Amino acid sequence: MTTASTNFDNKEPTYKSENKYKTDYTSATEEEACTKKKTLLQVSAGFAKDNFGKDSQRWRKIFAGDQWGSYGGKRKIDPNTNNLVVVNYTYSILKSVIPQTYYQDPHFDVFVNDPFSLGSEFTETTVGIPLIQNEILKREQLTEDALNEKWRQLKIQHNMKRIQLDQLIMGFGAGKLGWSTQTEKDYSEPNAETGQEYTERVTEDDAFFLRVSTEDILFDNTAKHFDEMRWIATRYFLPMEMVENRFKIEGGISPSTVLDKKYINRVDENNRRHFDMMEIWEFQDLGENKFYYLTNGYEKYLNVVENEYDIGFNTKLFWVNDCPDKLYPISDVSQIEDLNFELNMTRTQML
Repeated sequence: MTTASTNFDNKEPTYKSENKYKTDYTSATEEEACTKKKTLLQVSAGFAKDNFGKDSQRWRKIFAGDQWGSYGGKRKIDPNTNNLVVVNYTYSILKSVIPQTYYQDPHFDVFVNDPFSLGSEFTETTVGIPLIQNEILKREQLTEDALNEKWRQLKIQHNMKRIQLDQLIMGFGAGKLGWSTQTEKDYSEPNAETGQEYTERVTEDDAFFLRVSTEDILFDNTAKHFDEMRWIATRYFLPMEMVENRFKIEGGISPSTVLDKKYINRVDENNRRHFDMMEIWEFQDLGENKFYYLTNGYEKYLNVVENEYDIGFNTKLFWVNDCPDKLYPISDVSQIEDLNFELNMTRTQML
């Protein structure tokens, strides 16, 4: 075991632990490093609750038309104001903004800059210039069609519109860009080369782009702006049985439920375990350039993966309205909610 030391002389840093992959510069064990990141998530969750949580719920209700309820009232017949009227001015404005800013997918145009990249069979002088030009045009068109089709397959327009709607309502939106490789094990065919009792085949190897809910993301709240964050974490849920089998965990983890328990309680007690879900946090550390996967009730990391992306965080944030020295940007709904409420009051009093 080695001890940590400062690194002022441009030498390789030393660690408290020999397992450099699952610890950091200040933690002696994986458990200590994991606990530290869980503490960061806990503090960030409290910060988000105080500075974003209640406001975001109100903004969402205003957009959906529950505008009296969002101010603590109830949309019902009232003896003093008769029927409470909602003129959803907020919805009309936001739904008109999105088509103006994202009305079609971008179109990729491809041109071959270096004909020699086509291969020697097309660059020899005996082939002739017309054949070379024809081959260049064919390959340009094929590549161009493939890129534009991939954009549609990834449903980028659909997800970008949802992300922009998040930005208008919540102040920011988030998308996750990455590469997914899925495999399956065929136990009917042992692998003679590796000696394993199964052959593993790739079933999916492709890019993906997904929207990330603003409810499922936490930040480095020591930063004053989004582009100054050292880490970002996103949450997703997996069935408990899947997590236990994939990561070889035997007990100790704490399940949670995504559905309302009143629906789960209607199911036979022996089958309720099928609704047990695990809350997984993907902690992206820009300083250590790693992805850490954590869950409640488990003192170690579920997994640690080196960041193979050249774009830093592969979870990207979209925001427009910065506020000086304030982490969360300004929501567009927050700037028109008072005007909408005034309009509701005026129309209600006119009845």
